[in-house]
Amino acid sequence: VDPGTADDGDDTLTYTVSQVTLNEQGTESSVVGGTVSGGGSYLPGETVSLNATPAANYLFQGWFPSKADALANTNRISANAVYAFAAGDEVFTSKTIVGKFVPQL
Repeated sequence: VDPGTADDGDDTLTYTVSQVTLNEQGTESSVVGGTVSGGGSYLPGETVSLNATPAANYLFQGWFPSKADALANTNRISANAVYAFAAGDEVFTSKTIVGKFVPQL
């Protein structure tokens, strides 16, 4: 079974959305720099709408396919806080989506 596919016999794709926040030194922070939404189960072709809302004094820096990519600032998929794609479009092949927030300097 595809790790992004539910095991209930249908073709549902599940996307997990999380966030990572960096501090002024550019390393991961325990502070939550904003909120992300849009994860869940979708049928192939359905629109997956991601939304990121930065907390006060933070900026949204983009959507990444993994936490490692977000921390290294590589393979950014989009810099838009609101981003949509078709489920199964393989934009996010791992079905994991990470929103990155940084302090507003």
